[in-house]
Amino acid sequence: MIHHLKINPIPFDLIADGIKTFELRKHDNFKEGDRVRLMEYNLDSKNYTGRLIEAQITYVLNKSIHGLKEGHCIFCIKVISISDPKRCKSL
Repeated sequence: MIHHLKINPIPFDLIADGIKTFELRKHDNFKEGDRVRLMEYNLDSKNYTGRLIEAQITYVLNKSIHGLKEGHCIFCIKVISISDPKRCKSL
């Protein structure tokens, strides 16, 4: 299954740079092996920027432990591809 998710610019950059390898989200039936398509969304302009990360979920923590709010989960991701039209134009 592929999940399409909005993501703000700062966490998008952290994932693209390999620093952030997880997401905290409302649980939407995420499973290990699923893919997520993280679409950067600018809150100021209320528009998608065109930048996109495709990743595979490698682990899902969905128990109400360690302060994790019920109905939410943390999933780990492995980046498969990054699409950044801005970088392509500048090459």
